[in-house]
Amino acid sequence: MFFLKNPNLPKKKVIAAVAWDCDATKNLEVEILIPTFPVSTLPYPLNFHADLQLHHMGGNTFLSCPEAYEYYKQKLSPLGAYIIKGETGLRCNYPEDIAYNIARIRGIAIHNTKYTDPEAKKYFSENGVILHHVNQGYSKCQVAVCGKNHIITSDPGIYAVATGCGLNTLLIEQGHIFLEGFDYGFFGGCAALTKPGELYLTGSIKNHPSRNKIYAFLEKHHIELFESAESPPVDIGSIICIA
Repeated sequence: MFFLKNPNLPKKKVIAAVAWDCDATKNLEVEILIPTFPVSTLPYPLNFHADLQLHHMGGNTFLSCPEAYEYYKQKLSPLGAYIIKGETGLRCNYPEDIAYNIARIRGIAIHNTKYTDPEAKKYFSENGVILHHVNQGYSKCQVAVCGKNHIITSDPGIYAVATGCGLNTLLIEQGHIFLEGFDYGFFGGCAALTKPGELYLTGSIKNHPSRNKIYAFLEKHHIELFESAESPPVDIGSIICIA
């Protein structure tokens, strides 16, 4: 299997992904959907969120929380993946659930570095990935990668760091993303590039206050938006496109 060399940036139509197998992913057209592992130390629905339990390092290498390590080893190894077992166990309360929730775009990683899992730091250091600190621990949730130099976020701290890194970044209004049991979810948790130039969304932003900014940003950079449902987007903990 040809894994994505750069996390979140497919060079062709995605055929395999890791995501919560729920209504919000029923229109996700992939040949292989690997359901997330229900991590018992996290509350529902966060226990099914891919971006809390698994991080794509690049190529065939993945970092898993220890609770889900054997599961992902069993699921991904037959495809040719190499799974690293993280050192940080997941717990119910923030920030004990964020060790693997790292935003990645090419050679840039963004996270609250006080809580980044040591195995991630080691990999980044050894592979030329520059890790930038932000106060936001849910960094992956907060970043929708739209292209090799384009992201969308609702976090001002991430916006400042990403812009400083030379990324073309759109800052949108916080909230207006559904996440059961919480006031709101994050845009990155409901969006993914499923092929070059097409951003998959788990719902519609027709009622989002930043919708016109989002539509204009995507149009300017020749990115199509696939709104998979008429209802508001659901934060499902990201879609990790792997091949």
